[in-house]
Amino acid sequence: MFISLNWLKDFVTLPKNISPRELADRLTRQTMEIESVRGQAEFFDRVAIGKILSVAKHPQADRLRIAVLDLGREKLSIVCGADNIKTGQMVPVALPGALLPNGLKIEKTQIRGEWSDGMLCAADELGLGDDHSGIMILTEKAKVGQALADYLGLDDFILEVDNKSITHRSDLWSHYGLSREIAALFDLPLKKPAWADDLPAPVAAPDSLPVTVHEPALCARYQALVLSGVRVEESPDWLKKRLVAAGLKPINNIVDVTNYTMLETGQPLHAFDRDKINRLDVRLSKNEERIALLNGEQKSLPGGLLLIADADRPLAVAGVMGGADSEITPATVRIALEAANFDFLTIRKSQQSLGLRTEASIRFEKFLPPELCSFGLSRAFNLLKKICPGLRVEGGLIDARSENSPRPAIKVKIDWLNRRIGLAIKKEKAVAYLVRLGFQVEDQGDELLITAPFWRTAKEISRPEDIMEEIARLHGFDQLPLTLPAVRLSAPDQDKNLLFAQEARKILVYNGALSEVLNYSFVDEKFLAKLNLSTQDQVALANPISAQQTLLRSALAPGLIANIIANQARYDETGFFEIGLIFQKLPGVWPVGDQDGAFLPHQEKRLGLALAGADGPVVFRRLKTILTALAAAYYLPLEFEKTDIFPGWTEKNLCAALVIAGRPIGLAALISQPVAKRVGLKKSAGFAEIRLAELVELAAGRQAHYQPETKFPPIKRDLALLVDKNISYLDIKNTILAFSPLIRKIELFDVFAGDQVGPKKKSLAFHFVYQAERTLQAEEINQLQKELMKNLAEKFGAALRDF
Repeated sequence: MFISLNWLKDFVTLPKNISPRELADRLTRQTMEIESVRGQAEFFDRVAIGKILSVAKHPQADRLRIAVLDLGREKLSIVCGADNIKTGQMVPVALPGALLPNGLKIEKTQIRGEWSDGMLCAADELGLGDDHSGIMILTEKAKVGQALADYLGLDDFILEVDNKSITHRSDLWSHYGLSREIAALFDLPLKKPAWADDLPAPVAAPDSLPVTVHEPALCARYQALVLSGVRVEESPDWLKKRLVAAGLKPINNIVDVTNYTMLETGQPLHAFDRDKINRLDVRLSKNEERIALLNGEQKSLPGGLLLIADADRPLAVAGVMGGADSEITPATVRIALEAANFDFLTIRKSQQSLGLRTEASIRFEKFLPPELCSFGLSRAFNLLKKICPGLRVEGGLIDARSENSPRPAIKVKIDWLNRRIGLAIKKEKAVAYLVRLGFQVEDQGDELLITAPFWRTAKEISRPEDIMEEIARLHGFDQLPLTLPAVRLSAPDQDKNLLFAQEARKILVYNGALSEVLNYSFVDEKFLAKLNLSTQDQVALANPISAQQTLLRSALAPGLIANIIANQARYDETGFFEIGLIFQKLPGVWPVGDQDGAFLPHQEKRLGLALAGADGPVVFRRLKTILTALAAAYYLPLEFEKTDIFPGWTEKNLCAALVIAGRPIGLAALISQPVAKRVGLKKSAGFAEIRLAELVELAAGRQAHYQPETKFPPIKRDLALLVDKNISYLDIKNTILAFSPLIRKIELFDVFAGDQVGPKKKSLAFHFVYQAERTLQAEEINQLQKELMKNLAEKFGAALRDF
């Protein structure tokens, strides 16, 4: 937003020793961030006035001409395409090195073989309007060689405000509002405008224009004046000059007055051609209703947007943009001038729905007070009377408004204020600060009863902390003493679940070579059906974001399997893990509002792993290796035990319960081939899921214990057993380890099934480690293995496999 310093001076007289830069610094420290301060003449640096001495045709182009200009100290030759130039005219000339307001940088250049020493400028190229029909022709007051800024009287300074620093201060989006703030900061008198109450008397039932507010909750106030005797023409220079200073282009006197008023008072206005409308209704749009907007766009409206309409059609999107059907044209002689107060959330909805953001809507979305309507309309009426001498009011003031809710008073204790600010500010001084800002203050001894002015909305000033901030701000944040916070510092509580998850991530990424994923908690009912998972066990969403995400997941498997499918074409082997919440149809611990006995569904954090590769048993062994390494990192002995609980997607022969110290904590399995085919999985895939809270509980307090190496050497042997396919590895393992204390460790390193071993057989190959607190003899181990084989043959029908 651009602020004119000269405009501010209409309402507050600054001390002469305060420079524009010092004013900007003060505002930045206490109110808003000023991004830059520039003299208005800087925008027209190296733009001078030249007199055309001659005009000749370009030898190489029919539509171009060459003008020779006198700039006092020198004569320049400039190539120009405009057809309105002729000898003797005074025109603005942009010299090489000039940077025009539209961003164009001027250089000496060759055009169709002829050198051009600059550019003759149109009004829009100088930011002085939107006229591009020809070169801007200056009046007889112009002098040869004079700087354009001097000719235009551009002696103003422009403050560029960082808009995001005042999104909460709707009162600062105008020159008058900012003047009021400056008066408070410097303790200066604020000049009350003479036009503040320049409105005709209201009429109860206006004949000039029927107005009905059908949505009073969305339009707290709607004021209008019907004015005749209007002449649409170019605005006076002083008005255009101020619009240009604030960054707006002049259009015509009626539209310019509405824009001028908005910039001065903060109240957006709109003018309708009265002869093109039959009434004004403030109502909601119907679905697919259409409107032609002032920017030339045709919009099909969704239902529920706030409109200004007549009996036949929409006339404007309330607070955003007017319609072309009722726009002001040179033929307009009667207008309906509107000043309204619209619900800020409704304006935001309209902006988002239509993809439109205007100067008016930017202000309306900040929650404007209804009292601002009459202030703005009064100023616009005052201006129109000045520039349209024949102006007449038809009827009177139309004023439809809802009842205003009284502003709540805020109680603040003086000692509380001083503790919070960190400085002992006397009560009289605090009261003076608040009065300067427009607050009403009632002294009640050790506390103050404070009511905010109407321009400081209840959205902004609503609690004692807001009052404290206002006092500290006006006193000056930079004047507050720098003190360290007087608080006791203590180490933060450690979240064991969070720390465990962080360590688990490192292990799975660095040791397991897995990639972490974060999936939505929503799942597709059809995808669950393909995985043989019942949808009856899932929690349904009341408001799903799409038809494909209607349920809350009860396991991490669907999301991770989908990740495998999405990446299978890119990699031969893939591996993912996720730490996330699952939801079950069980009562949780979080109550639902005030409903007795109602709780949110049970949620539980799980760790899921998914691997894919060409060979199923290899994938499963890798899955076991990663899980074993994860448990070993916390000194936990993980066992893979046979289970009778098979989720619908698993391969039953390669499905195991994950058990630590006799306590089941999860599941690991291969995905069955029929399921893989249904979901489009082209590789063998394995999945594991662990209840994270149980793993954290088991790991709590576990520490590494040093166990010295025995001085007696181990004896290592390999053994390959041939057993029936239905024999469990775990049963064989437990039998071997229980057979003799000399067997310290066994490791399965190969599983084979094929024609070489028979159709119903499989081969299990083990590494054995024998060790004791003495030196073992080879004959002793040979004898032990014979007895072990005999035991395995009797119990499992096992035989020694010959290679």
